Amino acid sequence: AGKTPAVVLIDSDLYESCLEVLDFIAPRCVPGTVILFDDFHSSMNGERRALREFEEQNKSFKLRRLYRYESDGEVFEVAASGVH
Repeated sequence: AGKTPAVVLIDSDLYESCLEVLDFIAPRCVPGTVILFDDFHSSMNGERRALREFEEQNKSFKLRRLYRYESDGEVFEVAASGVH
């Protein structure tokens, strides 16, 4: 119950699926957790939109962009995780 992820890979492609994953995983993340979005750059209406809307609704959840990988992936580190 009290376990926190070190690394999370989100490979959902679809906006709705990604939003569900963020709703589930964000409350479990701590500063330093790494989140990889496998299809972040493949569509403006998928993972990228879900993250943007999630952050707008959860102002205390902050990610710091680390780097891009492959053609579509993006890696972030949780900077603040005040999601309940």
